[in-house]
Amino acid sequence: MKTQTKVLKKWDLVRKNPIFWIGLVIFCVGLFGIGTFVRKALVGELDKFFTKDAIMTAEMRLNEPTLQRLQQLFPTTDLGTLFSNITQDKFGLDWDEDIQPWIGSNIGFALFDKGDFILAAKYRSRAKAEKFLDRFRLPDETFEIRSVGGGELWIPAYSSNIALGFYKGYVLFSTSEKILSENFLDSEKIADTEKYQAIQRDIPSQWAFNFFIDTEKFAQHFFNTGQYAVQKPVFQAITQALPAAGLAVKLDQEAFTVHSKFLTTEGVFAEREIPHDANQTMPELAQFAPQNVLFFMNGADLYQKYVHTKQFLEGFDPQFSVIFDGVLRGISRQYFGEKFDFEKDLLSRFHGQYAILLDFEDVLSPFVNFTLITGFGGPDMEQNLSELHDVIHFAQTQFLTEKKEVKLPDGSMREELVAVDEATIPIQKKEFDGVTYYTAENAGQGKQFSYTFVEGYFLFSTYEQGIRSMVSAYQGKTGNLAQNEDFRESVLFRYSPSESYGFFNVEKLASALELLSTTENPDNPWISAFRAGIRNFTFARKVFPEAVFWTGTLFLR
Repeated sequence: MKTQTKVLKKWDLVRKNPIFWIGLVIFCVGLFGIGTFVRKALVGELDKFFTKDAIMTAEMRLNEPTLQRLQQLFPTTDLGTLFSNITQDKFGLDWDEDIQPWIGSNIGFALFDKGDFILAAKYRSRAKAEKFLDRFRLPDETFEIRSVGGGELWIPAYSSNIALGFYKGYVLFSTSEKILSENFLDSEKIADTEKYQAIQRDIPSQWAFNFFIDTEKFAQHFFNTGQYAVQKPVFQAITQALPAAGLAVKLDQEAFTVHSKFLTTEGVFAEREIPHDANQTMPELAQFAPQNVLFFMNGADLYQKYVHTKQFLEGFDPQFSVIFDGVLRGISRQYFGEKFDFEKDLLSRFHGQYAILLDFEDVLSPFVNFTLITGFGGPDMEQNLSELHDVIHFAQTQFLTEKKEVKLPDGSMREELVAVDEATIPIQKKEFDGVTYYTAENAGQGKQFSYTFVEGYFLFSTYEQGIRSMVSAYQGKTGNLAQNEDFRESVLFRYSPSESYGFFNVEKLASALELLSTTENPDNPWISAFRAGIRNFTFARKVFPEAVFWTGTLFLR
């Protein structure tokens, strides 16, 4: 009786927890991670059960090779013990006794208003699943069993408000009898809704994990109380622009692949024509990135994106455009001063392709530095350099400061932070492998930035080695990102032609995390996975008038 009472209390806590669904996802992973029996089943069958009122849905399935691959990713972790502890701590359930005897390979989840949800798990044995449901009633209590909508509804007589049931090979768990009954009886299903269909048209349905969220409904129902209520108008505006999203995940012997689609209000993003050449080519600016760079992302027409965003926000709500522009100008004035016009003096001079790089020089001191590559100005390089020097001097007077004693009107003295005279921080002209570049440094404050032009592109970095690394990569004296095996495979073979590509060096980050991790938790499963199983992550993005597609690949060892 104590065990059954404990289970009922745990489920009541889950229902009341505003972030309950996070625990549920962990539980779902636990179900799959320990499953010893796997059978084929169609992902997508539960979307014919969940009603149109579902705010979020997820379905998962795994096969034996995938489970083995997961264990390879976590070689020092006993997944069985880990997930058994989760089911015990979060739900008061014993994995070996309560779940393993009947659980199948598929599970589904749907979130509804007020935090109510339905969890559906495929079963292998109806009799053992029924025995499991006894955990949700008291010893002297019975279930009220009703046939409804092609399934069965099991309701504890008096001990709790939860609802259980069976439907086409699934055992169902819900925090609300009303919600579960409606899903049995309502003929309007989520599979029939316009948003769901628009997402599913381009999301692989047979992958290990499928997810859908109606973001408009989510903002409407879950931002009504507490601190979120004040932010609700902002979130509603965002979700009106991005009304729904979905993703699918696949795990094979070589990689994790994530494919996602975001519905957008037409005009949110500036659509850029994507070339559909028979032979796909590498992003040009990848030639500037070192082969082992920490992070790289390219794109095109940075200034045009800025202008388009302002215009869209103004049409959506004039206040949003004013706020967006005001925030950017405010930030720029912190660095360049009141007389500096962020749009006119700098951003409007950016054109063509651009790329953002993040990297660190020393794994023992992994301070991340920023690098930007972009088209800048016109064909006259001397004019471009002159204009850049003016911008840099603007930045120096704001960004570089020192303490000085100032005499107050009453004759007393105090220390104030004042701008350093730009004349005392000269821009140094340097040479590296035949390329002239410029560096400004305040050694006392440890601040530095460098810049140059190469082949018409403006290269800017917050550390001098960033410029040198890009020059060496571009000249072929060291490897560049275009030669990275994972990045090449992604661009040339895994992804269709896209507007933007990206790269994240997980292995490089892992080595830094390993050194930074404490000895108190050496067997952290995530750090273990980084060290032993994951190499690099790549991604690609395509923008269309009413949808954005984002595909990512996590390469495994």
